[in-house]
Amino acid sequence: MKEAAPGKATLSFAAVLNDLLPGREADKQQLGNIPQCSEEAPAFVEVVVTHLEVPVAGTFQEPLRIKVHRDSQGNYFTAERAELELNEGIYHLEYFRVLDENQEVIWIAPREEDGEINFAGMVDSPLPLEIDLRAGTKKYVPVDVICFDDRLVNLYGYLFFDLQTNEAIKFCIFGNYCDETGRHIDAVSYSVSVWNFSGIEAAPKGAVLYEELQNAIVIEDDFENEISVTYAIPLCLALPDTPGQDEYYFEISLQGFGESNSLIRSGVITDEDVRSLYDGDNNVDYYHFREGNCNLGDSPDLFEDVAEGI
Repeated sequence: MKEAAPGKATLSFAAVLNDLLPGREADKQQLGNIPQCSEEAPAFVEVVVTHLEVPVAGTFQEPLRIKVHRDSQGNYFTAERAELELNEGIYHLEYFRVLDENQEVIWIAPREEDGEINFAGMVDSPLPLEIDLRAGTKKYVPVDVICFDDRLVNLYGYLFFDLQTNEAIKFCIFGNYCDETGRHIDAVSYSVSVWNFSGIEAAPKGAVLYEELQNAIVIEDDFENEISVTYAIPLCLALPDTPGQDEYYFEISLQGFGESNSLIRSGVITDEDVRSLYDGDNNVDYYHFREGNCNLGDSPDLFEDVAEGI
């Protein structure tokens, strides 16, 4: 890479993706813009860098796209771009994506304010990321990126950003309510809130992952036969799965039975509890709660029953 002009510094970035544990494909509605991890090699990166809230490299409407090359030793590196030779100062990385040669996104860096689901809580350093650029230096900036992975990913690196990957794993919930006669009602409306466990039992709520996420109720009408069928489908959500043990604090609230929005389950589960529900290579079983006069317990029994007798 050529030397920067006097009084300027060149942003240079190195990246390494780590091997990931096997995961599962997740519900697209819950995962939003998280791409499924790919075995394809990186071919492009797209960035937006700002200074004093003004874009200096790329814009949100048209991010700066930079070609990624591979040398004879198998290392990946980016082509030189004049846009990243900048005056010294404080900059912010506002946007970052990695694409394959078909221009399909394979990794993204989450932002703190992206949507109602706090994917930024899955990483240590979400965007926007502050960069203190000094003249005469080559700045290497680590960037946490995420994807939803269902395979092992080969190690690779290239000279741009240091990508520190995090995996999401799938957890699904299904619920029944039983009336006083023991009759099951499938189309049960409930909400789920999830936090990273703080490590303190008396105050278990750490960083929020989901707040009052609603399950889906499906209504199918057969107008010819004047039949209407209403049912619920399992609610699936993505949980961060970082190296070591992860713990999540859950609260499940039932709606439409007894008091409105009644808390019925709460407690802490681990990533191992989640993985214990994986069934073979392609399927995942759901956690099934039963509330009311069902004469059966939850399957599996993961959470504390906090509202008996609703």
